[in-house]
Amino acid sequence: LRDLRDGVLFVISHPRVRLVVGAMGVALAGGGIIIVIGKPYATDVLAAGSTGFPALLTAFGLGTALGIVLITVFGTRIVHKDVVFSLALLVTGASLAAVGFVKTLFGGAGWIGCMGFGTGGAYVLGFSHLHEQVADEVRGRTFAALFSLMRIGLLLSMAVALPLANLMDGVLPGLLSDGMRVVPLLGGGVIFVAGLATLWRVRRILVSMGH
Repeated sequence: LRDLRDGVLFVISHPRVRLVVGAMGVALAGGGIIIVIGKPYATDVLAAGSTGFPALLTAFGLGTALGIVLITVFGTRIVHKDVVFSLALLVTGASLAAVGFVKTLFGGAGWIGCMGFGTGGAYVLGFSHLHEQVADEVRGRTFAALFSLMRIGLLLSMAVALPLANLMDGVLPGLLSDGMRVVPLLGGGVIFVAGLATLWRVRRILVSMGH
């Protein structure tokens, strides 16, 4: 508990670390929605049958792998990883939000693949940035705080996804009258706003540093 407290205090006191840690927690919370509603979304909304959810998972896995590979290969050329991390969050959030509007399995798999691409890139960039910014003596504590926040965000999103989908049924008109479509739209919006806020704040920090 003492180490976790020290890690949290370190994260709070360093703006560039605090931004990335908070954004990663929010991103995982938004992504946790797919875990819960993925199968009923593929079966009921897209009418894709038993093959729909595996197809979405495959698309997400391929997109994530591509994002990880590209960032791993070209990561050494990225000077400000927190900037590109924020851009990857924007891709992730916009793609997840777009899932709420698709009508075919092909469209859903495409946007889920784009979401995976942004997620994979954000994952690698976020951890790389923290390794660069955090001193060795507090690195373990900082990552303990990060993992705790990510777990909390994931569990909360998994707990509220289905009740929120049921609550939003019939609330909005047209295509979004289905609550299963509203939930990914809201989750993607949360991730997108987190990426936008992180990007704007990082920009101000870098400008103040003379970059």
